[in-house]
Amino acid sequence: MKEITPQDVAKLLDRNDYRVVMHKTDGGCLTDFPKRTELPIHGFVRLYQEFTEDGILEATHDEAGSEMETHVIPCPAYAHRLFTLYNVIYYCMGIGYDIAFIKFMLEDSEISEEAFFQEHVSPFIATADTVRENTLRNLSGACIQQGFLPHHEQMAKQEGVGDGFTAIRRLFVPDQIMSFEMPGEEPKHE
Repeated sequence: MKEITPQDVAKLLDRNDYRVVMHKTDGGCLTDFPKRTELPIHGFVRLYQEFTEDGILEATHDEAGSEMETHVIPCPAYAHRLFTLYNVIYYCMGIGYDIAFIKFMLEDSEISEEAFFQEHVSPFIATADTVRENTLRNLSGACIQQGFLPHHEQMAKQEGVGDGFTAIRRLFVPDQIMSFEMPGEEPKHE
């Protein structure tokens, strides 16, 4: 019996139009999600994320192309492309979609995640901020795998990436949950 490879699964998903596909756009990215017929359902199938001076303009659209919701998410420029990728990962986790099967597109060609990330640059990021972006990438990537803990937020602030870290952390962990005290910590008085 032939062993089923990840490439076989990707082909099956493609044949059945069931891939999450991220497209690079001039000002951000467009992500198409498969139409789901069973729970959990997002309610939208298209997510626009556009880089702005104030953060990320996010717009969701239904299957008919009608806009459902639009809002700006505060996010510093050095965190723009990380935020857009992690936002898609967050939505994939919500529907139980394996992120290994996200398809990355540049124009009409499929490219690797790393190539997509290199092309997906915010026009608002300063050259000097690439160091902060890399610091944030390392810290937030570890948190996504291990969990977001209060000491991570402190580390992010010390490294000068607190605002970007907070924007990404809020995708996965709302502020109310982060207000707990760790065992052995003194209560915080504000």
